[in-house]
Amino acid sequence: MHQTRRHDHHPHQIRPHPQTVTWTGKRSLDLSRHHHPEKARPIHFAAGSLADNVPARDLYLSPDHALYIDGILVPAKALLNGVSIRQLTPPSVIYHHIELADHSIILAEGTQAETYLETGNRAAFENAAEAITLHPDFAQTTREAKSCAPFLESGPQVEAIRRQILARSTIFTTQDPAISVASHNGVAIIQSRHAIPGLITPDPRDRRRLGIKIASLAIDGQKIPLDHPALVTGWYAPEPDGRWTNGTAIIPPALLRGATKLTLTLAATLSYPVAA
Repeated sequence: MHQTRRHDHHPHQIRPHPQTVTWTGKRSLDLSRHHHPEKARPIHFAAGSLADNVPARDLYLSPDHALYIDGILVPAKALLNGVSIRQLTPPSVIYHHIELADHSIILAEGTQAETYLETGNRAAFENAAEAITLHPDFAQTTREAKSCAPFLESGPQVEAIRRQILARSTIFTTQDPAISVASHNGVAIIQSRHAIPGLITPDPRDRRRLGIKIASLAIDGQKIPLDHPALVTGWYAPEPDGRWTNGTAIIPPALLRGATKLTLTLAATLSYPVAA
């Protein structure tokens, strides 16, 4: 087993050298019973999603497993775009890990990926010989201190990497939010297209499902405060310039009271993914 060499023009250099495999781990997860399945569902990297022939074949990683790109370690979950790199929803999954004498970079389907780094979760593996449980903050501190390269989930370097990935992917979008208002069982439903900014923009942090951002709302000419306590289902918390829906926002009967006219003013929309 050896580390791979990266391009010399990058400041953080990892040089190849032989290492001994010290441990292999196996972990089986029943995702149908998992309390937070999105934190454990596998992420699928389509062949060629990162660069030409990288991965050489489809690659599957756990969300926190990091790839070595442009001198930094980036977790798989920070590279999601919903098309060429997407999270799957199987009922169960089995993860395998390789630990070397030192935390290192190896090739997985031609992709530079990290080896296992002990941060206190070895006890979660079926073949663990010890029981260790560390506080998550301590685990993250350990990861940052012992990683073979800087570990980043967001920031300018991650955004630069995501721009390259997004440029390679085929994500068709539209600027049309396709807004409609429907009435059903006494409620008004404001519907629109929706998008997850963290999938289709360079910054991966915002994983909300956003529809449209409404600047003002009026019913039969009477203005309704956007922070009205009755606006609950399908609404995100109010912001200074408006309030986002999730694509299906409900106005309850208590606010309508037989009204015939609903007026809304938009504060913002997004680029919305659409089928090719």
